[in-house]
Amino acid sequence: MKAQLAMLTTHWVVSGRPKFYTEHLLNYKPKRQTSPQNPWLDIMEAALSTNDEHVCKSLRSLMWADLHFGDFAGLWLKAAQSTVDWVYGTPGNEATSWWSRGALAWDEAWKIETSYGNLT
Repeated sequence: MKAQLAMLTTHWVVSGRPKFYTEHLLNYKPKRQTSPQNPWLDIMEAALSTNDEHVCKSLRSLMWADLHFGDFAGLWLKAAQSTVDWVYGTPGNEATSWWSRGALAWDEAWKIETSYGNLT
């Protein structure tokens, strides 16, 4: 984990320390209805029903972060909900055909993703 953090930090610095758009995530409105008592149950169900291990690992990591680091204005839950919306599609729309591996919080990635109409 320490090596991963060092590599990610180095990549971020070498990339010119691009701005993170956390406000986009904090203002995210989930497209799917979730359980008002515990929305994480819906996230867990999505993680267990996927065929892509990256989705399962990502959602598990977000649940773990919420449990160990605290809520942070719903940051971890909103990240998980946006992941589920992205991978499974939204009510009335098909899922996207690919998993974005771009650095979604960075300027360049937002320009690319919004040009596809995926992050609106």
